[in-house]
Amino acid sequence: LYKVRILSYVMLIYEKIYSNYTEINAISGSESKPSYEISKGVLKYINKNYKNKIDIDSIAKDLNISKYYMCHMFKEVTGQTVLRHINYIRCRNARYLLKSGKYNVAQSAYLSGFSNISYFSKVYTSVYGNLPSNENKSKKE
Repeated sequence: LYKVRILSYVMLIYEKIYSNYTEINAISGSESKPSYEISKGVLKYINKNYKNKIDIDSIAKDLNISKYYMCHMFKEVTGQTVLRHINYIRCRNARYLLKSGKYNVAQSAYLSGFSNISYFSKVYTSVYGNLPSNENKSKKE
C-alpha cells in the first residue's frame, strides 16, 4: 500500500502542475487580444477568491466589464464556462484536502467554497468520476 500511496501523491502533484500549466498556456500567446486579458483577469479573480462566495456578476464587476462579454471571451479562450472553471478549482482544492487525510468530505467542501454538500458531491463526481467519500477510503487503504 505504500507504493499506491506514493503513486497517488505523485499523481496529485502531476495534476496540480498540469492544471496550472494549461491555465497559463491557454492565456499566453496572443496577449494583446482583449479576450486573453479578460481571461487572465477572470482566472486571477477565481484563484484568489474561490473559497468565498463568488458569481459571474462579482467577477464582471471587479473587471469592470459586461458579464455576457466576459463569459463569451472566457469561453472563447479556455473552452469552458466561468462557472465550470470555478467548480473545477474548488473540486481540485477539496480533493487535495481530502487526500491529506486531515479533513472529512463536509469540511473539505466548505473550505473549498461549496455551501451545499449534495451539490459538492454532484460537481465532484462530474469532475473526477467518483464520489468525494471515495477519496478518504483510498487514503485509508
